[in-house]
Amino acid sequence: MSPVAAPRPLARRARGPVVSAFDLRPGPHVEAVPDAAGPHTWRAAAPHVAFTADGPIPAGWYRLSVRLRAADRFGVRKAGTLFADLSDGPTGVRLEAFEWNRELAEVVFVELPGPTRRLRLELAHADGLFTVARFELRPVGSLPALVRAVRLKLGLLAAYRNFWPVVRKGGGLLARGRFAEVRRKILKGLTDSRSLRLDVTMAGEADAALWRRQTIPTDVAAAIRAAVAVAEPLPVAVLLPADGATADAARMAVASVFRQLNPHWQLVVAWAGDAVPDALAAAARGDSRVRFVTGDSVADAVGKAVADLPCDPVVVLPPDWELREHALFRLAEALRPAPAAAGVTADAPEEGGSRFGLVRAGMLRQSLTPPRRGDAGGESSLSYVLRRHAALLPARGAVPHVAETLALPLAGGSLAARGGLSPVHPAGPPLVLGGDVLRINGYDHFVFAVLRGLLSVGVNVRRHPVSVIRPDLVPPALQPPSGPRSPDTPQLVVTPPFLVHRYAPDARTAVYTMWETDRLDPAWVRTLNRAAVVIVPSEWGRDCFRANGVTVPLEVVPLGYDPLTFHPGPTPVIASETISLVARASKPGVVDHPG
Repeated sequence: MSPVAAPRPLARRARGPVVSAFDLRPGPHVEAVPDAAGPHTWRAAAPHVAFTADGPIPAGWYRLSVRLRAADRFGVRKAGTLFADLSDGPTGVRLEAFEWNRELAEVVFVELPGPTRRLRLELAHADGLFTVARFELRPVGSLPALVRAVRLKLGLLAAYRNFWPVVRKGGGLLARGRFAEVRRKILKGLTDSRSLRLDVTMAGEADAALWRRQTIPTDVAAAIRAAVAVAEPLPVAVLLPADGATADAARMAVASVFRQLNPHWQLVVAWAGDAVPDALAAAARGDSRVRFVTGDSVADAVGKAVADLPCDPVVVLPPDWELREHALFRLAEALRPAPAAAGVTADAPEEGGSRFGLVRAGMLRQSLTPPRRGDAGGESSLSYVLRRHAALLPARGAVPHVAETLALPLAGGSLAARGGLSPVHPAGPPLVLGGDVLRINGYDHFVFAVLRGLLSVGVNVRRHPVSVIRPDLVPPALQPPSGPRSPDTPQLVVTPPFLVHRYAPDARTAVYTMWETDRLDPAWVRTLNRAAVVIVPSEWGRDCFRANGVTVPLEVVPLGYDPLTFHPGPTPVIASETISLVARASKPGVVDHPG
């Protein structure tokens, strides 16, 4: 039963929005979920779905308030685009586009260029459950629209330090009587203020684009979801030992459990201490499947936890690792045809790396007890627990084995696993890296990529004191230490040209930057000329920087792409195996097992 009401006549909406969430009509492959916690919750059975709202809607400026929430697959960036089909004109006129991860909350202004007979909201990568918590389109009068546009335009000019050139140009247009053109340019501030915002693609949480390497193809995820729905549940317990030194990493590990496509899990966090930190407790979101057990040490908390585990098969998850989103599904399905097996093993993330798998609760109770004095040999209680667990995993071949990497270290283990690289310990003289990782946008993601790349080849990276790196966006093992920079220490600055001055460039500084227009502020040019070299991603950028007065050496280094993420290749084996499982599980009395 759909919660969508029949469209209401515009004549009855004098005080309300022209279009609201009640007016959205679902297209193919999307259905309402009437038993959800709130209204307007939908289930998408395809990666691309659409909603429509019928008009007619008059031309003009409108204030669009939209709020969308995803219920799963938080590691995948979702996209939404709003189109208009004009009554006496073209169809599919693009009005606005959005990107989000867990939740989107935006208020934007859109212009309908003519009378509109239908609006169409298309969503990509939103497969699974999601909620349209708010969708309101309200008309904006000419004067309020103009006033707001002026305010936003002034903000843009201040941010880009382009006030007086624009004022002079606008004054010339007014002097020549081109009032309509000036009004049109001012009203563009209603849309430009968002499209030129540096944080417009911010997803707002740690498990967004920086972690999308851990996700699996959408069609494979849909097949797994279908298999979970028809198969008899096989609950799996996840035991997560953690202490004060690993609290930040443990939050990410908890998030990876919540991302599981198989919802039949119980998480037990064994915490060394009397009180669990608020940030770690908040990561559990009050879910009844999560339980915290405290103790004097990690080993003590683990001993208490294993005495009362909620499920028999158990996965011990190191606090600085994360599960891939299909990990618990693959482990449970490998155990299903061999219910008496002592456990299940999976591929290690890298050559000689730590082993990972599933063991029986009884084995843990016998082995993971608090160490007697001297048993740990001076190691921490956390490393003692993890070492004892690894020793419990049967040899490959003795139990069912999943020929796939299902868990990876947060410190970039996926790069080593998929690229065949070995970790390199930093050595040699330090290199100071200047740049922020505050949100998920182009510059911040590039700083993250540069940081990870430098560390992967053994560069001794230090963070510039004015740089800000959010700990929830960068794994703890990748966060470089910060400290003052001496004049003889080289530094690499990755930032927009108007922020280069923060890093006081000198003859030992390389600046990687770019600008989307062919004009640079003279103050930026003076700052860039203090550096030893300026690096830009294109020949066009090099020519523009040179034409604006940058005299220091200019080098072109393209941004490139990550071949471990973007590459052609066959569909992973898991796809065919999972689809086979779905087909057979749909037949009465038949249960198949992938692998």
